[in-house]
Amino acid sequence: MHQPYLIKAILYVLFGVLFIYVGVLSKGESVWDTVPLIFAGFAALTFYAGFRMLRFYFKVKNKK
Repeated sequence: MHQPYLIKAILYVLFGVLFIYVGVLSKGESVWDTVPLIFAGFAALTFYAGFRMLRFYFKVKNKK
């Protein structure tokens, strides 16, 4: 029943890894350029959402 939470959580974590990868590739002279910081911010948000969904998934799974 709660399988979509697990799939969504895995997708969010994978997107976080993708954002980190693209941010590292897009760095210019320094890491403090605007584009890598934006990608790092999006990666942080997606990791947060993914780990929250994982926590919710395991909480519901342990209740049963």
